[in-house]
Amino acid sequence: MKKDSIDAFVKELSQSVKAVRHNKYLIVFPVLLDFLFPIAYGFIAAYFGGSIIDGLYSLGASMLQAETSGMTDTARGIIYALIGFAAASYAAYVLLQGLSWKYSSVFSGMSGRKSTMSILVYLKRFAAVNLLWFALISLHSTASFLIDYHDLRSSFLSALLYIYLAALVYFALISYTLLDKGSYRAVSQSFIKGFNNAVRILPRMLFAAAVLVIVNYAVISSAMISRNIMIIMGVILLLPIVTWARVYLHIVIKNA
Repeated sequence: MKKDSIDAFVKELSQSVKAVRHNKYLIVFPVLLDFLFPIAYGFIAAYFGGSIIDGLYSLGASMLQAETSGMTDTARGIIYALIGFAAASYAAYVLLQGLSWKYSSVFSGMSGRKSTMSILVYLKRFAAVNLLWFALISLHSTASFLIDYHDLRSSFLSALLYIYLAALVYFALISYTLLDKGSYRAVSQSFIKGFNNAVRILPRMLFAAAVLVIVNYAVISSAMISRNIMIIMGVILLLPIVTWARVYLHIVIKNA
């Protein structure tokens, strides 16, 4: 790594840390939102998951017994439950994670980037870009299911699916930092910046991911002492690091 690249890396890292420290009292809001998201998702999964599993069991039993009378209604119920699950999960993600990214956008402004977007406008744009990302992730899930269903799983196909999913996450995260440009431009610029500046962006994104993995490992390991300690460490250590990672990514993309 060249000296100017190291200097740029250190400068961006320093800016992100200063931005978070400058907002050390406001950071409680994205931390709370990140804490609530898995809880909300768990409730959604529990509510719709029971209907989906029961429907699949009923459908399987009907197929084994060659009973076709109730299969249509059962299949329709499964489809409705899946649609409800997808819609509720999407709404929870847009609201809770969208607000977290909005706060991170504002925090990164303390390091030279001012955000003038209202929360409502930001959430609308966040919802719009995620229509694309959720659709593409659904294709990944469908392809993975079909491959497993037809017993076609191989090392090559598994690697291909992982690369596809990693690329989606990479471009989606970049688009979240560009919402001040509008929904369409955020997506188009995410591909342009993502490809043209991959040598600059990808290592920094991997660095932030490595920090999260290390901290997450420390938090999970603390469960050996006490589950309550693990939860406390997650709230006071891991979740603030997640907010820092978002702020850091905003600064990296701004300079890319």
